[in-house]
Parts: sequence; structure tokens; C-alpha cells
Amino acid sequence: MSVVCSSTPDTEINQTEHAMQALTKEGLLTADTRIYFVGFSKGASIGCLQDTAFPQITRYLLVNPPMMINLPKICRIAKNYSGEGMAFVFGSEDPSVNLAGLPHLHEREIMTVRILPGQDHYLSRDNFDLTDLVAKELLR
Repeated sequence: MSVVCSSTPDTEINQTEHAMQALTKEGLLTADTRIYFVGFSKGASIGCLQDTAFPQITRYLLVNPPMMINLPKICRIAKNYSGEGMAFVFGSEDPSVNLAGLPHLHEREIMTVRILPGQDHYLSRDNFDLTDLVAKELLR
């Protein structure tokens, strides 16, 4: 398992494409490679918008994506998603929670929406365990 962390991703540079090129160059990206993506905030939006072009990314956990960033395209991707799994997770006090119902319209076994009661944008309340969320939503 490899983890790539990118702070405040730039939408001008497709960091996933860059990572995929590096993996290919090293001979680590094969037809059997399965990648699980976790994106937080703007990284979740960018991951949803850009990274569904990579078939090796088979599961997504999109935490508190700012839904006001290209909402129609996010909803279209959620509707048409056919991989192993895509989970949208919002804190109940996140600014985008009021738009969480839009991807919820496309909810099905592989595409889910979950609201975390009492959590803010940073999931910083009540000793929230992000690793537990990843295990429940992505590694199930």
C-alpha cells in the first residue's frame, strides 16, 4: 500500500496523472493494479472530477468535497460511476452538507452518501477517527 499526500492540490496540475506516470515508469502500474482514493475537501472534488478517468482507481472516499465547485459535473460523475465504490461523506456542519442530497439522488450499492452528525468540515470534533471512516467506507 502506498499513500500519496498532497496539500491544497492545484487544479492546473493533475497530480494523479503525475503519480500514475511515475508508477508506470517504475513498472508498478499493471493491468491488475487497484488503487483506492481518499480525497478531503478540495482534494475530494478534484479527485472526483479528474481521477475517474483512471480505471485503476476502483474505489473513492470523498470527504467534505466543496460541492459548489462544478456541482453539475460531480452529480453526473456520481450518476454514471461504475467502479467498485464511491462514497461521499459530509460532516453535518460542513458548508456543503446542504447539497449532499444531490449525489444522494444517484445512491445505489456502489455509490453512497453519508452524513456524520456533529462533525465540521475538518472532522475535528469528539476525537473523530479518520482511519475508522476509511476502514468502514473504503476497505469494506
